[in-house]
Amino acid sequence: MKKWMRICSVFIGLILLAACGKSIPDDVKTKPDKPIKALVEDSAKEDVELNNPMEVNLNSDTGLKDYIVGVWICEMEYMTNTVALLKVEEDFKVHLSFYDSQTKKVAKEYEGYLLFDRLYATSEETPDLISLMLEDDEYSEGDYFFLHRTIYDEKIVMSVFFAGNGDSVFRNLSEDNEASDMIEELIFEKVSEEILPQETRKNDQFYAVFWGHGEPYESIWLDDVLWTPPDEGEYETMYPPSMTLYENDEYTSLLYQVDKEQTFEILGDDLFKGTVYYIETGEFGQITVLINAEYKKYLEGGYGDNSDAILESEINDIIFDVITNDVPEIQEYLNEGMSILYTDETVFLGDVTCYQIVLGTDHEEGFVRELYYAIDVYNRQVYQYDVLNDVWEPLAVG
Repeated sequence: MKKWMRICSVFIGLILLAACGKSIPDDVKTKPDKPIKALVEDSAKEDVELNNPMEVNLNSDTGLKDYIVGVWICEMEYMTNTVALLKVEEDFKVHLSFYDSQTKKVAKEYEGYLLFDRLYATSEETPDLISLMLEDDEYSEGDYFFLHRTIYDEKIVMSVFFAGNGDSVFRNLSEDNEASDMIEELIFEKVSEEILPQETRKNDQFYAVFWGHGEPYESIWLDDVLWTPPDEGEYETMYPPSMTLYENDEYTSLLYQVDKEQTFEILGDDLFKGTVYYIETGEFGQITVLINAEYKKYLEGGYGDNSDAILESEINDIIFDVITNDVPEIQEYLNEGMSILYTDETVFLGDVTCYQIVLGTDHEEGFVRELYYAIDVYNRQVYQYDVLNDVWEPLAVG
């Protein structure tokens, strides 16, 4: 069914491209797998000089400047159809725009500058904060934690987390501001023609972060990390939870081939950028096992007797409670006569397993599926499937 939905979305998207309004250049493409390079090269012709190749060094003012200057793209697949483009110039002036990846129409634009600062980092440590100062009454100032994540496929990856001080301008990533606020980690990428080593791990077991598909599609970029399952009693960190999920020493991703016999098993479901997976490789470095780290922990009963783990028998009860009490929109549909179809399907959104349900109507020919939802039973968060754009949109609950 998803294949049919995507085909439909392509045809509808072609119609939308005819829409008028301010747009990004026609040759800009944000999909499929290399969305960054064409867009950056086009933008760089205007006024931003690219620093390629480069070695990431955040321990000096020069290194920080070389790192941040350039064109950064934030495209949150499966979460929103809006893309953020952040251009940082040599004098730290910034141009920030938001556009629709389907229609290419620019929705919002901002000018301003950025500063590096420290909140928890000491004066001897790398700054942990970026302050965006914009010429805008609503989003005049905002602070963001940032982390260098990895280098993969000629791209540098930086994660950004809202730290407070005003409202986040990145609420523009969704028309629903409350839904945008639920996106804790924003992943930005910029071009870097860094030559990466390709000595993959063979006959090994490890945890790694998925960053994207290679060429061919049956290869994937992974950065191995130290991931320790969080315990319920762990103390809270100063930084947002997503900043401390794992530790990384090398910040370099390698391209792994998926074992041909395991292609459907491993690539049959969507993989999510920035998510930690458990990996097993064969004698030639090919991936033989790939499973979401949190899901693996759940299957092995790693939450312990005193945790928030939910028994399978309780899941349907929680789903029913959430959709009938926490989401008015769904309750309205049910009041209008629609019915709920519980499925056995799950989908990983971020690093959480969500359970799918379908709303539809009963007819003599059978049940007609109309609306698709996914429920995170641990956090009581609900997502609705946007058929047109092939993304899961978080809904405001409560």
